[in-house]
Amino acid sequence: MEGKVVSLLPSGFNPARGLFTAAQILLTATAWKYCQERVGTMDMWPSNSPADKERGRSFDQKGNRNPAQPRHALKICAALVENPMNLGALCRTAEVFRLESLVLPDLAIAQTWEFRKLAASAHHWQPLEACSPAVVSQWIQSQQQLGYVVLALTTHPQACCLTEFTFPKKTALVLGRELTGIPDELIAMCGQGGAKATVDPGPAAGLGTVVKEQPVGTMAEDRPLGVLAIPQFGQVESLNVHTAAAIAIYEYVKQHAQPKIFD
Repeated sequence: MEGKVVSLLPSGFNPARGLFTAAQILLTATAWKYCQERVGTMDMWPSNSPADKERGRSFDQKGNRNPAQPRHALKICAALVENPMNLGALCRTAEVFRLESLVLPDLAIAQTWEFRKLAASAHHWQPLEACSPAVVSQWIQSQQQLGYVVLALTTHPQACCLTEFTFPKKTALVLGRELTGIPDELIAMCGQGGAKATVDPGPAAGLGTVVKEQPVGTMAEDRPLGVLAIPQFGQVESLNVHTAAAIAIYEYVKQHAQPKIFD
């Protein structure tokens, strides 16, 4: 045994090749993580090109788009939503449409891997609030005192069709818990007081009928305006909470965004 070198490495192992492979793996993993966090919008990389400036898009030194542009006065209350992946997807959608705030059941959820996987770095820019599911009723009251019209997005016999509804500028949208939805006592609180909304009462009003503004909480046939429902045509009775919220958010933004955003 004297003078003989005993190797503990597998036969045929090339140390240089092994180290190079490990570096490749590390580099690839790092690049993939960066792409997951950074890429995810139509504008993959920040730009201050003339074309972006003409469209009203500008970036600060950190790469934030439209840092001075006011946020849309829409709050999304997801305090009842339990799945962190749904909350992460909501965060991404809220940031894309530059909403005023997203309300989570607990801010600690934004630190979880499940949330961040779907948020795609949106949590770095989207304003987040926290509200325990147990005190959503107090949150609704506080928003109404601030002048927001609080609406519930859910299937309901007395719901107003989303496509027929004119959103008040200051709106807070309450989302339901997966499977069980929004409790009746919270639905009853939505739409009380606040701004006015215009609703088409349908063919019963007759052609040429002028639709008058009515206080939020009432409409033709005394149906409450505090509940919005998305028209559905298939056999499945509901949408994923994030999908439903995204549809409602887009309807709101269509009404209140500057036209150049949709050029």
